[in-house]
Amino acid sequence: MPDNNNKKISVIGIDGLLTLGERAEELLNEADTVLASRRLEELLRQYAIYPSIKEKLKVITVIGETIEFLKGAMGPCAVIASGDPLFFGIGSKIMDALPEAEVEILPALSSVQVAFARVGLSWQDAEFVSLHGSVRREWVVDDLPLLCERYKKLVVLTGGENTPSKLARMLSAKSAVHVLERLGYPDERVTSGTPEDISRGEFENPNLMIVLTPETDAPVFGLREDEFRHERSLITKDEVRAVAIHKLRLPLSGVLWDVGSGSGSVGIEARRLSPGLRVYAIERDSARAEDIRHNARVLAAGEINIVEGEAPEAFDELADLAAPDRVFIGGGGASLKEIVNASVSAMEAGIVVVSTITIESLTEAVAELKSLGLTPEVTSLSVSRSKDVGGREYLKAENQIFLIKVEKPVNG
Repeated sequence: MPDNNNKKISVIGIDGLLTLGERAEELLNEADTVLASRRLEELLRQYAIYPSIKEKLKVITVIGETIEFLKGAMGPCAVIASGDPLFFGIGSKIMDALPEAEVEILPALSSVQVAFARVGLSWQDAEFVSLHGSVRREWVVDDLPLLCERYKKLVVLTGGENTPSKLARMLSAKSAVHVLERLGYPDERVTSGTPEDISRGEFENPNLMIVLTPETDAPVFGLREDEFRHERSLITKDEVRAVAIHKLRLPLSGVLWDVGSGSGSVGIEARRLSPGLRVYAIERDSARAEDIRHNARVLAAGEINIVEGEAPEAFDELADLAAPDRVFIGGGGASLKEIVNASVSAMEAGIVVVSTITIESLTEAVAELKSLGLTPEVTSLSVSRSKDVGGREYLKAENQIFLIKVEKPVNG
């Protein structure tokens, strides 16, 4: 078996400018094998060093296969990468997979550096997202509206079926878009326009997008009830939602279950506050589930995973896929005791917040939490709102709400 402690791997970025440094040429000449994808092998043919290394060049396009080859290789290897190998590239994957190997990284200009230079914009204030993985988490296409609302200068590294024309159809009309194709190649192209313009175009790989969105007055926190589509006032009221989210102590990333989600107001507001959260809205009523989909789209909340089913039965498969760090229970009815128990059991550690209006449900939830060896904290909310009557204002009381919060410690 190869000794990975003595394995030497060089990862050399190229950018289409047809120049290599002295150190890069030295490492390529020393390598027993030079690995490159089909696209980069075609680009490498234009470099002066190509004739001297072509006999030891091995084309592997799949990253996983490249890693496996490196694990089994005996002598020094060189890997050809695109741009900066440590910017959404293969460099970090190699170092993670072979932590004992001696890995030397030689970056070239990244595609992002070149892209911003081409359009004449600074990039120190930009946010970067790859649909194959991000600095913060695995983003999905549905997150683009939320990301564009949050970050006014966004770089999107496209890939696969996520083409610029497809992605542009998800963007607000107020955004401006630059698409940069085949940077560093003789046929590179820059296309700028509105999302509608870009949605009608066809673009060659590789490419990336720069999306510019002007400042808006959309709140990060503080959505109103009338901004959500909901059924017969079945929505967590603004004041209650604010306190509930405070008590949930949202993390930057993790999993939130919004149980009895209704309009999705708690999960949607939480996701807008903490885009790294994965939110699962559990709702048994199909019409309300459709309201959640509508609200998530209109309010740019990104991906809200909707689970249509009855709690706690709906938890069975979900717990294996996405065990929660936070749970908000906004509805439970006769099954509240079982839902509380199943929610606490599903999480390794975290916070559960239960909202209820009846004394019976309050008593039942508190008793169940105590039976699990936890210490619940109860808050009573009494909210009154002003109402006009004959030109005069009076305060009309809303239903009293009880919020029960419990923290489950690690190994709790």
